[in-house]
Parts: sequence; structure tokens; C-alpha cells
Amino acid sequence: LQSQCNGAVERFNQSFINKLAKFVYDDIENWSNMVNTALYSYNICNISRLGASPLNLLYSREPYDFSLDNLTNVMISDKSIGELDKIRNKLINETIKKREKEMADLPKKDLPDDLKEGQLVRKRKFAYEMGSKFESSWSVPFWIIKNNGKGCYWIRCLDGNTFKINRRDIDPIEQDNES
Repeated sequence: LQSQCNGAVERFNQSFINKLAKFVYDDIENWSNMVNTALYSYNICNISRLGASPLNLLYSREPYDFSLDNLTNVMISDKSIGELDKIRNKLINETIKKREKEMADLPKKDLPDDLKEGQLVRKRKFAYEMGSKFESSWSVPFWIIKNNGKGCYWIRCLDGNTFKINRRDIDPIEQDNES
């Protein structure tokens, strides 16, 4: 009996070789000098499916950014960082206000949960239920038994069968109030 794995080793090897190939593209003879760089690059890159890097998953922390060591000659004052942060927050707030105004200006639609329990409705026939193109595309009557919210309803037909259906596929039947 041989032990088996779920392919994680093979997947790592494939990903690592792809990373290494990007680093040694110009200088294939010196590929061994780039192994550490490629391994570091693999460890800090986010895995899109997981939303985290291997280093973050293993050690629960973000990697140290060595590129900051190259900026030793550049001095950034706290004042400029604070100003940048204020500008960024101001732009974010302006964008949010603009988007809220755009949303408020959109035409209002009827709420999808406008039907009540016990109300008579007709159901749109599905394509497989249609006999001919001259036949009505609505079947009647159904009663709403439950409103699940967000336009989802449970309806019951005359023979007692129940269906879960979206609001766009049902239409209320207007009843005449005769006294």
C-alpha cells in the first residue's frame, strides 16, 4: 500500500517552476542563483483561491518588504503621509457621496415583496409547458402561501402542489369586490 497525496506537491512544483522561469528568462545558465528569489516570490504572492499568501497561511503574518531597504536615501515625513491620508479620505468620501446621489436619482421600482399571503396570482408557463405559440403564457389560479422575501414566494395550485417561484414569474389576479 502506497501513501497518496492530494496533488499539493505537484501543484507547488508547477507553480514554483513557473515563478523560476519568469526570473531566469534572460539568463538560463544561472538559474540556481535565482532559486531563493523565486521561492521568496512564491511565498509572498497571494493565492487567489485562498486570498492569502503561503507565508501568511503558515506564520499568520505579512512578509517583510525588503524593497523598503532600497529607499534609505528617501526621507518621507509624517506630515506628508498625513496629508496624503487626508486627501485619500476626502476623495473616498466624495466618491461615496457621488455614488449615493446617483443611486438616489435612479428610477424607483416596485418592491418585489408587494404580494400578500392568500392572494390569487397567475404563474408564467415555462417553455416546456407551452403547447403552441397561440396558447396563453399564464396558468391560473394559484394562491400565495408564503413570502420568503426578496421576491421569492411559495404558491399552491388547485390540486395542492406547491412551487417556489420568483416574483417576475407571477402576476396578481385582480378580484372584483362585489357586495
